[in-house]
Amino acid sequence: MLYTVLERLDDRLIDVLDDALNAEEGAQRQGHQRDAIGLVDEYLAYVNSGDPFLEAVDDNGLVEVQLLRELRKRLSDMHTQLSAAIAA
Repeated sequence: MLYTVLERLDDRLIDVLDDALNAEEGAQRQGHQRDAIGLVDEYLAYVNSGDPFLEAVDDNGLVEVQLLRELRKRLSDMHTQLSAAIAA
């Protein structure tokens, strides 16, 4: 099940963020930032989909883990920051 999660939360976002960082200011950078927002939204939809493995990590019965909360927060923060960068 872990491999299924890793296939969904893959390397595409880091690649697009790297492209945005290395792009010239302006339209090219904003294009990559928009692509990154799309991936963040895709990842967030997956995190919110009720994936049984992600939920089992949080409800493992051994240690307190708040994976879903952290993923939601970090992805939402990324969305906000990318949106602000495009608007600037």
